[in-house]
Formats: sequence, structure tokens, C-alpha cells
Amino acid sequence: MHVSHSWVKRLARRYEGVPIDEIEYPRTMGRPRGGLPGRREHSLVVSSYYAHVEGATLLADSIEKSTGVRIAHHVVHTILKENGLARTERGKSGQRRTARYVKRYSNTMWHTDYKMLPDKRWLISYQDDASRKVLAWGAFESAMAANAMTVLDKAIARYGVSLSVLSDHGSTLCDNESGGRAKGEGRFEKYLREKGIRHILARVNHPQTNGKLERVHGEIERKLYLFTEASVARTTRIMGAGGGALAHVGGPFHKAPATDHIDRFFEWFNNERPNMALDMSIRETPAQAYSRKMPKPGDNVQADLRGQEPTPDSRGSLLSVHDV
Repeated sequence: MHVSHSWVKRLARRYEGVPIDEIEYPRTMGRPRGGLPGRREHSLVVSSYYAHVEGATLLADSIEKSTGVRIAHHVVHTILKENGLARTERGKSGQRRTARYVKRYSNTMWHTDYKMLPDKRWLISYQDDASRKVLAWGAFESAMAANAMTVLDKAIARYGVSLSVLSDHGSTLCDNESGGRAKGEGRFEKYLREKGIRHILARVNHPQTNGKLERVHGEIERKLYLFTEASVARTTRIMGAGGGALAHVGGPFHKAPATDHIDRFFEWFNNERPNMALDMSIRETPAQAYSRKMPKPGDNVQADLRGQEPTPDSRGSLLSVHDV
């Protein structure tokens, strides 16, 4: 049947434990039929994008669930590109690599890093590795250890203490070796030690180690403008499956009460945007995954910390970790 081994394995995992008479088969098999997208498809894709702020694959699924109209994700992507809402990224073409590491339980490891925002402020955030949920964030005029500690205090106060924090070798978060002197202990590192949190350093010049948070930063670069006050006027219309009346829809920036656009972005990222690295059968969000992956009595969280991370080098850095 010319079916690949990887597809057979995916099907086996998908239907494991499901009785044969309960398997639901797709309504149609093979490549979706139809001609070139028309005006209706273009209107539906553009308005749905502003309502959901999703990429082509997720957006195609959202359109089918909300309107019953099925548009292939590659057609959705083409329409988005034509309207300046998407772009071709070479790093995403071809066969995608799966995540090389992911923690099993929430609060086993948090990622952190600084990111410069368009207004030249520095954003510091903490993201849970297992669920991809961003637990706390803050924007400051400068990238200082004190600001990183302030935001970490917010995360701990709300979610408890993580077993470890993963960061790069930036001077704000790590006291690097220089001039031949022995490595000391920076202010942020001392703070983690006093809290009983293990500090894990990423491999030097290897941003993929912190890839989950880098992905969030990429979303900020592409979509933060949609959450600014200027975007509130961007009200769009969506067409129903039956071609009936048009209804006004609003995106995540139409929420009340009014909040900071960065807060609105992370509320959307955590609570509204399904993450394709999670359980897509239920369009799981990071917030849902964080609750699902919380350790239960008897779970060996220490083994999760030790067993799923690559062998560290002499300084405790991760040697070879890749993520999507």
C-alpha cells in the first residue's frame, strides 16, 4: 500500500486501546477535492485569522470546527501569505524533527531568557518545559538580575517552586568565566541556590537548547502587534458554512477589562492557542497541559529531572539538545 513505517506507528499510537467498532474514519480519504480558493475562502481565512490568531494548520482546523468549511492547510497558508499574515520559513520546510527532550511533569524545569521588545524594553519570562505554559513575565527598561528575580518570585508565589531553571550563559543570569579567573557565583545563581532550585546552563551558542522559549519569542515578533490598542479597530467579519449573514468577530485584543498588550498576548498564548506539541485531539492549550501534567502522589519527579536530560558537561551545561 506504499505506507511509510512512521505513519503506521502514528496510527498505532492514535488508536491504541480503541475497540475496532468505535474507530471513526475520515469523511473523505486522500487529497481534498476542489478548485482554486475563491472570494469566500479568502474572506473566511482572513477573518478567522484575526479571530483566532493561529497558523495555517491550526487555523484550517478552527475553520472546519466553527463553520463546517474544509480548506486545506496549504491553501490557508497561501491565502495568509497573500495578505501579509504569514511567511515562508525555510527552517520549517521538509520533515520536522520531534522534540529531543521534554519533561514529564509540570514544575520539573522552567526555561527563562531575556527578549528585547519593539518598544526597546526587555521582557523576561519563565516557561514550564512540560506544558509550554508561560508562568510569569515582566517588561523592564534594562535586563538586570534583579528583574529576573522579581518575575521568578511572581511565578513561585502562584505556582510553587520548580526543581530547576534552564537559561543561557548571558551575563545577567550567569557569572561567566573571563580573563582566566575562576567562575564565581552571580546574583541570580545565588538566588536560585538559596531557593533550592538547580540552575541548568544551555550549551554555548546553541539557542535550540532553549528552543521552547525561543518559539514563544518568535510568536511575539510575529503577532504582538495584533494585541496593541491600535489593533482594536481591526474588526473583521466571518462567513458561515451556509453562506448566510455575516457576523462581526473580534480577536484576543477585544477582551475586557483593558489590560497591557503583553498580558493579553500571554493570556492568549496560555489559554486560547492550542499547542501542536500537546494533545491536539482535544486542541490542548498550555494551561490545560500544565494542570494535566502536575505530579500526583507517588510520582518520582526527581527521576524526571535526572532521567530525561542529556549528559551535562563539566559546568553542568546541556551538551546536545534540540527542540521544536
